[in-house]
Amino acid sequence: MAVCSFSERTYEFCYNAEFCDKYSGLLATYPTLPSQRQEKHLGYDVEFKIKNGNYHYSLLLQHKVSNFASNRVGNNKHFYDAQDDSYFRFRVDTEQHNKMIDNSSMGDLFYCAPLFHTYRELESKYKAKSIINSSVWIAPYNTRIVDKKSHNITYDSMGNNAYLHSKTKSLKVIKPESPNLMLTNREIDSKYIKKFAQLLEESLVKTKYKKLYTSDSNNKVRDIEKIQNILGNIYRVSWVLI
Repeated sequence: MAVCSFSERTYEFCYNAEFCDKYSGLLATYPTLPSQRQEKHLGYDVEFKIKNGNYHYSLLLQHKVSNFASNRVGNNKHFYDAQDDSYFRFRVDTEQHNKMIDNSSMGDLFYCAPLFHTYRELESKYKAKSIINSSVWIAPYNTRIVDKKSHNITYDSMGNNAYLHSKTKSLKVIKPESPNLMLTNREIDSKYIKKFAQLLEESLVKTKYKKLYTSDSNNKVRDIEKIQNILGNIYRVSWVLI
């Protein structure tokens, strides 16, 4: 297996820079980059606010870099056979993965990974402004991990198929083209707001904020106020309805 020769941080910077340049007309504002502490609770490392008519949508990306395997050998048969060809692979952080699923109500949340793995490819694609077209988005939805085993995500060299392992489960793959055509239109009604408030409260159960934001007194607070308080005071992000 060929190990990726550039860091996740480098790929993230190059991808975000190209995204801002390519889609500047669609961005409602500058991208938001959570701190390492915030990222642990949010599950993503960049938020783009995309304009679509009179609405704004959040595109949330968790960048990953991948190793590449071109041959079937003893210790990768499971991965190679799933793709039936060469593949890219990155390890899954179980806590982060589940947090991504928990916070998917905040916007459209994807793993973002490259279809290349060498410095030379990164350099040429950066100069050609083709990093976005040489990357894939992978949706983690409905794949909550409940065991303590090691898990990986593989995707084929063309970016058409992705799987979560150890038990192979197919994942939705998107090739980024125009963000405002791919994001989910959500109706923000009282039912959605109530569910979102519950998800945020559940995300605090194992944290020091549990008593502060899940107490009996907090039940008297309106759901919309709960959302704004938790997002603003803990995650340091805003949730604005337009």
